[in-house]
Amino acid sequence: MCLTLPTDLPVPTCRLCRHRVLTFESVPELESTLAALFRAELVHRASVEITHLSKFFSQRRLEREIDLSQGYLCRLRYGDGVPSVALISLLALLSAEPSRLEELRRYWALPLEPLPSSRLRKRAS
Repeated sequence: MCLTLPTDLPVPTCRLCRHRVLTFESVPELESTLAALFRAELVHRASVEITHLSKFFSQRRLEREIDLSQGYLCRLRYGDGVPSVALISLLALLSAEPSRLEELRRYWALPLEPLPSSRLRKRAS
């Protein structure tokens, strides 16, 4: 993910070659600035994806299908909380292809076939 640094962040620059030195040591507030920008981006992306998915599903249905607490998507949609990257990734994939939610529901409804034992796998090789 690309983040745009604020214009008021002081970055040491060489007067001769204009080379910028952007390290945590040269810019002490860089870490906190990047963390705040990243959190804000996560909040924004979650809101966008939830709003888009709301055209296809109720928020409660989404919460049930992807095992989230009731009301969590509503909170995220309005900027109350910082979602995980994994959740935003799932929402983005579902947003691009809403029909995949039904596929997820079917996946979790069925038991998985047991894996063959390691002894059987070695003989098959």
